[in-house]
Amino acid sequence: MMYAALATIVTGETGQGLGSGLWREFKVFDQMPTNAAEAKTAGWYPDAGSSCIAGLGIKYSQTSNGPSKAKPVSLYFTPAGQVSGVGTVAFGKLSGAVVDQGYWQSASVAGKADAWRVDVGFRSPQAACSNTVSEMLLGDRAVINPGSVARTLPLVQKDAIAEGYATGACIASMGTHSFYDLVGKNGSMTWVSPNLMPIVPMYDGNAGWKLNAIFFTTPIVQQSHPIFPFVRTNQWEPVPLPNFGMCKNWCEDCGWEDTHFFSTMHIYFSDPQEVTCQGNQGHFCANGYAPDGSKLRYIAAAVLICAAVLICAVVRMRRSTKDAALY
Repeated sequence: MMYAALATIVTGETGQGLGSGLWREFKVFDQMPTNAAEAKTAGWYPDAGSSCIAGLGIKYSQTSNGPSKAKPVSLYFTPAGQVSGVGTVAFGKLSGAVVDQGYWQSASVAGKADAWRVDVGFRSPQAACSNTVSEMLLGDRAVINPGSVARTLPLVQKDAIAEGYATGACIASMGTHSFYDLVGKNGSMTWVSPNLMPIVPMYDGNAGWKLNAIFFTTPIVQQSHPIFPFVRTNQWEPVPLPNFGMCKNWCEDCGWEDTHFFSTMHIYFSDPQEVTCQGNQGHFCANGYAPDGSKLRYIAAAVLICAAVLICAVVRMRRSTKDAALY
């Protein structure tokens, strides 16, 4: 009895838990390790000299030198080996509210200037650094930068609405988006990109409007390839979203004027293949809003053009290889 009581005090975790696993990247759904043993087997490394960080845990990266441009994602694990957080680094000259309010924080990344990071912790400060094994696979919360901002994401959509998040569109595999403008009031959007909180929660209407996923976002493109971003995604989504593509996540007219593209990185807490929208639609707005059809046609045309260019490039490459083989 005394041991059970102590374990409750040490872990400090309550409720149903955050989710059933970790998946990354829209339409890729790469499953990520949820314990330290799996992480090491999959090629993750505990950061050299890394101690346990309250509210996050022990940091693991995908290279022995820590996070990089190509592999920016970090996972955190408790001393008992359970996943306790996720984070990413991004690169570029970020500024404005996302920096001033401590969401994107300056980071040290070997060989890279203008590096920033943001983390989300899944467990209490005590639980994240506990040797006690919790019954919860992921923990019971999602807290942005636990050691500074310590902003807890609402675990159900009604709490997000009460806190002033703007309700956006439901997209299959993700759920219904909720956006927080760090400067706007009562759910209003300023449409100034540095004012958008860089972690966006999504809720599953088929599971009691529980938090299903988040995405990290930045108005600075993180994909590397200058012509075909999807060739070198750097673990972000296959292509950066142009403004009108980003606007599909809302259920209202939007107008970003200070940037042209956003990079996004989805992290799922439950199987994305099982999350649907009303009527099994791929995109649904509860208020009946529909994006401008001309923009949707433009998106489709852009995708076809990109595909055609890629096919041409592959054909040219093969021809060059064959020509070289003749000499």
